[in-house]
Amino acid sequence: MCNIRKKLQEDNIKYHAKDEIETATALIKAIDFIPENSLVLDIGCGNGIGKIIADKSGKKIKEYIGIDFHKDTLNKAKDNLDSFINCDIENLPDNLFPQKYFDVIMFNDVIEHLVYPENAVKKLFQYLKDDGIFIMSIPNVSHQSVILNILLNDLWYDDGVASKEHLRFFTFQEILNFLNSIDFRIVDKVIATITDIHPIMKNILLSIENVLESDFNNKLMQSQVVQYVFKSKKGKSFNNDFDIDFIPNQIIKL
Repeated sequence: MCNIRKKLQEDNIKYHAKDEIETATALIKAIDFIPENSLVLDIGCGNGIGKIIADKSGKKIKEYIGIDFHKDTLNKAKDNLDSFINCDIENLPDNLFPQKYFDVIMFNDVIEHLVYPENAVKKLFQYLKDDGIFIMSIPNVSHQSVILNILLNDLWYDDGVASKEHLRFFTFQEILNFLNSIDFRIVDKVIATITDIHPIMKNILLSIENVLESDFNNKLMQSQVVQYVFKSKKGKSFNNDFDIDFIPNQIIKL
């Protein structure tokens, strides 16, 4: 059992950048979603790695503002961003920015850390333009590392998807439910970063293939997804009018 758990933890790459020149695939894809010449608000910006990625990729950003409250990111964030605000987003002061100021608001690996994510997001949306974009990356709690850790080790928490720092946990359907609750819908495509399927996980799913029926392949892929990355806009969605691109979960040197 220990060897299996070790393998799963090795597959389950942590999402936050180790330093200023390495980051996860998901964050790079999130930055790709930003339109050129945008005014960007990056919630949970860390050391400003999002702006570094944008600069290195040649993307032109009109203004890139970050919010975070971790003391160990403060100095680097001030150096890397156009502007940095040190505060807790669940206790934001009023009138922090002009109304409908930003083209993009980003939540990369943040929603799962919040006590009341709907309230925090709705409060920030007063600063998003009517046609603005909400970009979010979020870990998938139905990843095989979580399922097998429970089944084989009777343990829930790990160092990634089910981190002890996480207060909320999301499957893909719960992400859709969350967006619906704040009146936003996914536009274009979803990026899903994946790990290779573990043989035990595949065998478990095969054992209930007759129950899953046509949903088998979908469940197989969902169990491999470490993180979902997407952009959304205001308006409810009543059907899945988007595609999902599955790509390897990696740490990439910029």
